[in-house]
Amino acid sequence: MTLSIKKRIKRLNKSTCESDKRIDFTRSLFSKELVLKVFGFLSSSDLVQCAAVNYRWFQIANDELLWKPLFIKTFSTHEKPTAIRYGGSWKTKYRIHHNWLLGNYNINDVVQRPDDSTPHHIQFLHDVLFISQRHTIDIWQYRKERSSRISQLNASTSQVCYLKLVDHQPTVRFLIASYADGQLCIWQINGLSSADLAITHQLSHMAHPAVSLDMHYPLLAIYTVQKTLVVYRLDGPELVEIACLQSPMDWSPVIMDIQPMRSPGRWQVVLCFGSSSSHSGPSSVGIQEMIFSDSRLLSSRQGMYTYPMSLSCASLDQITSMVYAAPYLITAHPNNTMKQYRITNRGRHLDISFQQTLYGHTCRVDALAIAKQKLISGDRSGIKIWDLARQQQVMTLNIYPDQSSMNELPESSIRTLGFDEDKIVAVVNDNNNAFVRLWSFN
Repeated sequence: MTLSIKKRIKRLNKSTCESDKRIDFTRSLFSKELVLKVFGFLSSSDLVQCAAVNYRWFQIANDELLWKPLFIKTFSTHEKPTAIRYGGSWKTKYRIHHNWLLGNYNINDVVQRPDDSTPHHIQFLHDVLFISQRHTIDIWQYRKERSSRISQLNASTSQVCYLKLVDHQPTVRFLIASYADGQLCIWQINGLSSADLAITHQLSHMAHPAVSLDMHYPLLAIYTVQKTLVVYRLDGPELVEIACLQSPMDWSPVIMDIQPMRSPGRWQVVLCFGSSSSHSGPSSVGIQEMIFSDSRLLSSRQGMYTYPMSLSCASLDQITSMVYAAPYLITAHPNNTMKQYRITNRGRHLDISFQQTLYGHTCRVDALAIAKQKLISGDRSGIKIWDLARQQQVMTLNIYPDQSSMNELPESSIRTLGFDEDKIVAVVNDNNNAFVRLWSFN
């Protein structure tokens, strides 16, 4: 009797274990398409947890067919996104964009020089940085462990006063340098990174030193120290002058933007400029839009915004930095604030409307950078990231790795500021030294 009961209990326990045995539906129960469909309902954090189950689940949870729609859903954009930059890895692209939101970054110095060889201007392409060092342009390859100089461009014995890298084709760009002696040099940059970088000298041309310039092949526009706007067409190894316009006023600052129009053979050249109350009136900002063909100026229109006399005070007299990305115009001022404007098409003229004052900086804002709806602003205490469409601040980054333990911040300033999809780069002046600092979100 006792033996019979023991057998039944043993048989019952065996059947219970068999019924509780887990079945991995990813192996044979479901097809791969159905498995991906099931995983497609999961969030990014769920996928990370699934990847820790076993190797097969790791492969499924990292499938690009899961991370691409997740990226598009989370970081909606009007443009068609690609992951070519990250070798087709949508998970990497998702992680980088997520790091922007959370403020996960690493601070690295690319190059540090004494005052007699200070970096002045910087442009960059993925892991390649073009840094002007007086009369030379040093080309650096950025690495997390140790960056290294890979080449140098020497075109003049005069100091570089303006440096700009512009897109042409997916794998072709132009680097434009304006020197203090008036020489203008253009190099063609082929490749997407340091691995396939190829540089060829395109042309040299004598002109006045540039205050601002921009280019959309084949049009090149330069605003010079002589207060003239000169527009050229690249014709092989030569520049053909299309127009030369003289400004009656000494605007400062002046920034420029060139965009192609829907009509073939038409370009929109935009000048944004500021004026302080030290001139013959209250402080103001303005915009001038000109439409060019490849041979002449076709039309022009402008818009102005003048501060009310009650607001035209010392805090607005100086514009420390200005950036433009349609439809936004942003100015920075010595009182730690920024002004956001919106440009509206009114037919025969452009309307500049004031939108808001951006607060949050504790020191004078030295530099700005903008792309689409993202604004980056920097002072000696930190870098702030803004969402212009939502009119809100997203994140604040420290200038120094050990900033939280500092009793007092160094007397530094940010000379140049720029960013792309996975990093922010700045030239920082600090105690008679200058260094290129990089905040990486990858």
